[in-house]
Amino acid sequence: MSQSIFEMRAVIKRYGVGVTRIEALHIVELDAAAGGVMVLAGPSGSGKSTLLHLIGGMDRANSGELYVAGNSLHSLSTAELTVFRRHKVGFVFQAFNLMPNLTALENVMLAAEFAGLSSKEAKHRASALLERVGLTKRADHRPGQLSGGEQQRVAIARALVNRPALVIADEPTGNLDSKTGAAIIELLTSLKGEQSVIIASHDERIAAAADRVIHLADGRIERDEVPGGAPQKASV
Repeated sequence: MSQSIFEMRAVIKRYGVGVTRIEALHIVELDAAAGGVMVLAGPSGSGKSTLLHLIGGMDRANSGELYVAGNSLHSLSTAELTVFRRHKVGFVFQAFNLMPNLTALENVMLAAEFAGLSSKEAKHRASALLERVGLTKRADHRPGQLSGGEQQRVAIARALVNRPALVIADEPTGNLDSKTGAAIIELLTSLKGEQSVIIASHDERIAAAADRVIHLADGRIERDEVPGGAPQKASV
């Protein structure tokens, strides 16, 4: 991994035009070292998901520079962004987003096959990851036959199958009970050192387990802190 997993300079994201235009995000400067766990915290509408989507290449900024895993996202074409997402980023969502007609194994394999792996290699990687998340015995079950926690574990295995530099998770415990959510937090934070992890969440337990917490308000950085340490200076 490079020294930084991402660097952001003068990034602005707007929605709408004219009198309906909203500046959803305005980040003067933000970067993160590779291999850690960062949490984006803040109330609804603060810009957490917008920032996550920009870093993951799911949306584009209106202006500014954004470098992720050595890629200049602000200068990539739409096709190049698709390749970037498939190979460099693993996604975990609140709603799991699994294919309901596929088994757990097939859901994980599908992401690998989209990235160009052979069926044999995709199955090998998917099986190993399902074992890692404790779902070997559930590999042939479809999402409707799995609990919420099990579905999220499948989603995490899917996020890891292409060995991404970065895993991003948007409210990964939002649809889970407290006990199940705690297990998902433990699983995500265990990735530290192997992958960089960025999580948008209201869950205070995730923030407590992170290396760094970025507090957002009205699309700007309100506070930048290390849990248990002194707040860092925020560029707003």
